[in-house]
Amino acid sequence: MKVIKFAPGLIPVLKHQEHDQSSHGSWAGGSVSFKQDKNSLTMQDESGKTLASVDFVNLGNNRLDINSIDSFDEGKGYATKVLEKLYSSFPEHSIFWGKTILPASTHLAQKFSDKYGRTEFMPWGEGVIAGYEWGQLYGDTTVKKHQEHDQSTHGSWATGQTGDASTRELLLQQASQYETFEEFSNAVSLQGLRPRAWHIADTGFELDPNFKPMSRTGGTSDEPGLFVGDPETWQDYAAGRSTVIEYDVSNLSFTAKPLADTSADFFPDQSGNQGFFIRPSAFSRLREVRRMPIEEALSRAKQQQDAMPKSKAEAKQIWEESRSIQKHAMHDQKTHGNWAKGGNGLGIEEVMRLHKTSDPLKMKVYEAEQSIDKPSKNPLEKPALPKRDDFESREDYDKAYKDYSKKWMAWAVEAQASILSDTGKKFLDGTPAGVKKYVEAVIKQDWFIERFGDGSSLPKVDVKTSNTNAAGRHILKVRKDRASGRIIETVHEISIDRQSTKNERVLLHEITHYATAITQTEAFSAHGVEFARNHIFVVEQMSGSARAEALASAYTEKGVQIDD
Repeated sequence: MKVIKFAPGLIPVLKHQEHDQSSHGSWAGGSVSFKQDKNSLTMQDESGKTLASVDFVNLGNNRLDINSIDSFDEGKGYATKVLEKLYSSFPEHSIFWGKTILPASTHLAQKFSDKYGRTEFMPWGEGVIAGYEWGQLYGDTTVKKHQEHDQSTHGSWATGQTGDASTRELLLQQASQYETFEEFSNAVSLQGLRPRAWHIADTGFELDPNFKPMSRTGGTSDEPGLFVGDPETWQDYAAGRSTVIEYDVSNLSFTAKPLADTSADFFPDQSGNQGFFIRPSAFSRLREVRRMPIEEALSRAKQQQDAMPKSKAEAKQIWEESRSIQKHAMHDQKTHGNWAKGGNGLGIEEVMRLHKTSDPLKMKVYEAEQSIDKPSKNPLEKPALPKRDDFESREDYDKAYKDYSKKWMAWAVEAQASILSDTGKKFLDGTPAGVKKYVEAVIKQDWFIERFGDGSSLPKVDVKTSNTNAAGRHILKVRKDRASGRIIETVHEISIDRQSTKNERVLLHEITHYATAITQTEAFSAHGVEFARNHIFVVEQMSGSARAEALASAYTEKGVQIDD
C-alpha cells in the first residue's frame, strides 16, 4: 500500500505503511464506485473493497484542504483516479494540498495543477524538520485537527499560537475594555466597532509606520497609519490588487475622538473613508489573521456581521458577560503567591495574544536548520512489508504485520536520530520517557532559567510523544465555557512525534518555542527574529559554539535577521 500524506500548515514526517487491505475483501477488478461523505471520498471495487481514499476539509468559500490520500495498491493509478473524482466533484473549488511529503506526492500535485489550475501545494524533499502547530479559523468555528477529526464539537477551544477566536470571543475581549455599557454600546452601534477588519493590498505588503494611505476622496491622509474596513465597501479597489489582509483588532484600544485621545490605537477614519484608521504605534500589537482573495474576505466579513449583536439587549448581554469572565490565566500569576522566576510573568492568554498569526520567516528558519545537517546512515535495515498472499492464515499475517510495525518504527526513529549533546546521549533512547526527561533536564538548567526564567507564570509544560503529522509542536490552548466565557481548562504542551524521539535537533527547536513564549513581552511570530536568536543561544549551550555559529550563518544566508 502507498500512503501519500499531506498536512496543511504542518511539517512532513515519515509515514508508516498501513495495513494490507487485501485481507479485507477480494482483489480489485472490473468497475469501481465512489462513496463520498462530508470529509472523505472513497473508491471501491465491485466487492466493496477500498482501493483508494482521500480525506479533506471543505472550508466553504470555494476552498478545500486535502489531509491525506491513501492508495492501497501501488502502480494501479488509484490515487490519480480518486483525485480526478474529487476535482470533478468540486469544480469551482481551489484545492490546497499542503506540504507534499514525498517526491511522488509533489509530482502528483504538479500534475493536477497543470491540468486543472486551482491547485495549491508546497513541495518538500525527504528531509524532516521541526514543525510548529498552527490552527486555522474558518468562519467562526475554530477547527483543530487532532488525529484527523474535528475537535470543534468538543468545546470552545481557543488554540494557542494562532490568535484566532470566534467573533463572540473577540467581542468579549473588546467589551472588557469599556468601563460602562453605554460606551461599549455606542462604539458598536454608532461608530461601527468590530473585532476584525480588512485591508486590500498587493503581494508582499508589509506594514510601514511612515506610509500615508490614500483617502477615498482623493489624495493621502494627513498622518501615517493603516486604513482597514469592510471589504464590501472597497471591493471596487480590489481590481488589479492581489490580496486582502484580515486583521484582528480586538486587543487594540478604540476611540471615537482621535484628536482628544491621542493614545488610542485606532478610530473611525476622519478623511471620508468608511472604515478605521490604525496608528503606527499599534502595529506591533496588530494581529494579522491571514491573506485571502476578495471573495473570501467578503464572505468572512458577512459572517462577522451576522454574529454581531442585533439589539441593545444583545450588546448588553455581551458586555455583562465580559464583566463576569474569570481573570485566571489572563493576568500575572505571580499574584497567586507562587512567584515566577524570571521570564515575562504573563498568563497563558496574554502570551497567546502576543503571538502573531503571520509567520513570514517560517520557511527560511526551516531551510536554515536543514542546511546544517547532513543525513547520517541508518544502522538498521528498512523492514519489508509482509504480503497477505505469503501467509496461509489471517492470524499468521497479523502476527507478521505486528512484528513489521515494531521494526518499522525502530527503523524510522533511527532514520531521524540526531544526538547533539551529552544530555541527548544520556536521555534520548527512543522512548517517550527519555524525551520527557531530556526536556525537563534542559529547561531546569541554570543557564536556561537565568536567560528565560522558569515559566511558572504559565501552566506547567507537559511533554508528550505520539504519532502526529509534525515532528514537534509547542502548544498553548485554553478551553472556555460557551455560556460564560470562563476558562475551564488550559493546555501547555511540547508534543514530539514518535519518530523524532531520538532527534535532538527537533527537541531543541521546540524548547526554543517554549523559551520564546515565556520571555516575550511584545508581539512576536512563531519563527521570528526573537525565535532565531533564542535558538542560536540554546543550541550553543547544548551543542557547542561550532554548531551555533553554523546555525547563525545559515540564518543570515537565508535572510533571517539575527543582529540588532
